Amino acid sequence: MNKKMLLDNCFRITVVVLSSIVYSVALIWFLEPVRLYAGGLSGLAQLINRIFKMFNMDVSIGLLVFILNIPVLIIGYKYVSLKFALFSLVSIIVQTLFLSDIIPVVKFNLDTLSLCIIGAIITAFACAIALRYGTSTGGFDII
Repeated sequence: MNKKMLLDNCFRITVVVLSSIVYSVALIWFLEPVRLYAGGLSGLAQLINRIFKMFNMDVSIGLLVFILNIPVLIIGYKYVSLKFALFSLVSIIVQTLFLSDIIPVVKFNLDTLSLCIIGAIITAFACAIALRYGTSTGGFDII
């Protein structure tokens, strides 16, 4: 592997990690406190988490995101590329960590619509940055 390729991969990993952190923070700070769902597999993970809570069981959103992304990673590997799937795996691992109660919940004194708009803009920005540099934040971005 030459130096340029190594620097490119390091840059992409940095983009993946930062975009996944931004995505996770937006989900925890803006969407989750007012019981709004993110799109895709993260939203499905939130829904499953709430169903488990109805039965007094606590399964973290992060763990659910990881489990739900396994089949999608396999699809990404088969139909896109190994490199894309590996970058997506890094993103999913970062999201799993940050969505597993590592981020303290911050309560903003805003109405639900404002939180929805801010959360949507930030999560979309994180996904767009990852896709712009040939990576993904996992989930349906891979498909």
